[in-house]
Amino acid sequence: MNIRSSVHGCALIGLAAFLAGCSEHPAAPAYPQEISYRQDGEIVVYTPAGISVHDAQLRGTAGSISLDREVGGVLKDEPFTFSLADDGQVAAVGFSNTVDRDVVIYDLATGRERSVLDLDLPSGFPVQQVTLDPTGARVFVRADNWGMFDTETGERLWGASSSDECCGLTAPIFSRDGQVLFGFQDTRLEARGALTGELLFSVEAGAPRGGGGGGLAHSGLEGVLVGTRSDPTSLERDGGPGQEYVFWSERDGSVVKTVPQFPDRSFAYTFVGNNIVACSPSGDVCASSVTLRQELRQLPGDSVPSLAQPVYSVLVWKSDGTLLEELPTYASALSFSPDGSHLAVAGSEAELYRVEDGALERSLQYTYDSY
Repeated sequence: MNIRSSVHGCALIGLAAFLAGCSEHPAAPAYPQEISYRQDGEIVVYTPAGISVHDAQLRGTAGSISLDREVGGVLKDEPFTFSLADDGQVAAVGFSNTVDRDVVIYDLATGRERSVLDLDLPSGFPVQQVTLDPTGARVFVRADNWGMFDTETGERLWGASSSDECCGLTAPIFSRDGQVLFGFQDTRLEARGALTGELLFSVEAGAPRGGGGGGLAHSGLEGVLVGTRSDPTSLERDGGPGQEYVFWSERDGSVVKTVPQFPDRSFAYTFVGNNIVACSPSGDVCASSVTLRQELRQLPGDSVPSLAQPVYSVLVWKSDGTLLEELPTYASALSFSPDGSHLAVAGSEAELYRVEDGALERSLQYTYDSY
């Protein structure tokens, strides 16, 4: 594996980061895929076109970085996955269709590339997911050549080559101190030492949902993770695969408690990666994305019934299982403000909701010429 440092030709910081010529499609929408609060309360939004930093009210832009560029005039270098360190100053972006880079580490304070990791991935197998540790010193990469990498040197600390089973843990998340990496391996919840990859525990966790898209989060309680999994009893109860929220101990993977996923608002079908869950820092309120139950319908001229268009919602609920709000929006990422008063949602737009009453306070649209 090779590593080099450079400055992105289209990476600038500041309010006037409008870079004509960096994009082939300046008017095309760029849909937010990740959204995170920083410790200082500012909001970081990632789209395939770039990274933006906004104030706590999602108004104003403190800086932006363009991620849209050509590679050798032939291939389009498309951002594919994103992760932010806890301090919000270091970001990792995984790219597809790359010639000389797979993961780029960005310094958000300067808008520049800090380092570039070339993982020697085979053609057609882009990076599936990147997850930074809390300090930004290490990054776990889900890919054909997967493992834990040092973000400065590019050294792989542990992992496996493409000749081994692809591609490492799904839904990876670090412990708050960065010493342990948790994630799913098939239907098991595993914990591994972040520096060595040593298996600390592996427990049967049922069928995890959304393994590729962030199915684990810190619950707000010290040493407890929350995630989603299918509820096997729902098949007998209502004939469809329901979902429940599970709180796991980081110490040994034991189940601390479970919360059923509100049967009257359950869904019949869902998509891998669309079961995002997040909790407020205090842990008293959580939010999750769901696809509501799809009803059969038969339109005039149809010979057989078909499923109606899916309806997406974000559920806001107390950790004791009380449903507080149902937000009529699609979410690919969720993040609570440091004080727990607001919920930021990434979907077709970046949105900001009040937790106390579910009111939408602000929404922002992005295009490829916004950076």
